[in-house]
Amino acid sequence: MLDIHLADPQTERFIREVVNDFTKLDIVLFFSRNRGHEAPIDEIARYTGRSGADIEKALAFLEDSGLIVTVREMEKLYGLSDDASIRARVEDLLRLYDNITERLKIISILIQTSEFSQ
Repeated sequence: MLDIHLADPQTERFIREVVNDFTKLDIVLFFSRNRGHEAPIDEIARYTGRSGADIEKALAFLEDSGLIVTVREMEKLYGLSDDASIRARVEDLLRLYDNITERLKIISILIQTSEFSQ
């Protein structure tokens, strides 16, 4: 196994502990590309090309971590947390993800974490 590290250790820890698989990364990318948007599970699933069950499971984890919030309980709409520290972590992740070298490292980290979780 390669010892891969990102340029920003805090963002690396955030990825390894919170955004630790491709489904969660897709959800973070969805909400970052649709700022202020609230969406139901089926819309997120359609956008990411994943099953509703996979999205629901990932959303539950991300909600427990504080990254995603249920915006409207009755309609089950989800959105990115308004918490400034969480938004800053997402911005740091996106900044690294926009750099091809760091993006490849992020992908490698996600592959490694998914291999260990199975």
